[in-house]
Amino acid sequence: QAGLRGPQDDLLLQIRVPRSIVAQGESALAFAFGTTALAVVALFGLLAVLLQWSVVGPVGRLTAHALRIRATGDLSLRSGLQRRDEIGTLATEFDAMTERIAALQAQSVQTARDRGMAEVARSVLHDVGNALQPVTADLGALRGRSAPGHAEDLGRVVGLLQQHGDDLAAFLQRDPQGRQVEPFLGALAEDMKCEVRSIDDVLARLGRGV
Repeated sequence: QAGLRGPQDDLLLQIRVPRSIVAQGESALAFAFGTTALAVVALFGLLAVLLQWSVVGPVGRLTAHALRIRATGDLSLRSGLQRRDEIGTLATEFDAMTERIAALQAQSVQTARDRGMAEVARSVLHDVGNALQPVTADLGALRGRSAPGHAEDLGRVVGLLQQHGDDLAAFLQRDPQGRQVEPFLGALAEDMKCEVRSIDDVLARLGRGV
């Protein structure tokens, strides 16, 4: 509506705009904002699911696998992750490293066992050597006892008696050498008795040593 009151009065205009257009604009703006927010939430949810499936889950499985090996000490356990990405490569290298550690551990155990067996062998040989020392000494003593000295002396006496077989009584009673035969045989018999006792003692020690 417009009205003219006079040449000196101001011009007054009044414009009416339908409210339905503003309401439609606000509704469209609200819809656009809502759909945008919903799309953002859905996108973040999808990213979270993808992240959980591709990164967080496999890393968690690999971490649990490492902790299980640490707790049990069983180096034969494997992760079981069959993937073609970086996490799969990491799992494969981790399993290979575990195999190498297990092989080195087995080699170390075998080496320690071999060293222990060698040490035991050296100890046994040392003990056997210590046990054989008195045996060797007793054998040497027996060899010394078996020297042909007494046999040679007795052989000379027998030869002397055989030379004087025809006048043996006169030789033993009147001849200076003949009179020495009986004391010599007595001393030789006593010496041989002592020798036999000594050999018996050596044989007893030798038996204990063996």
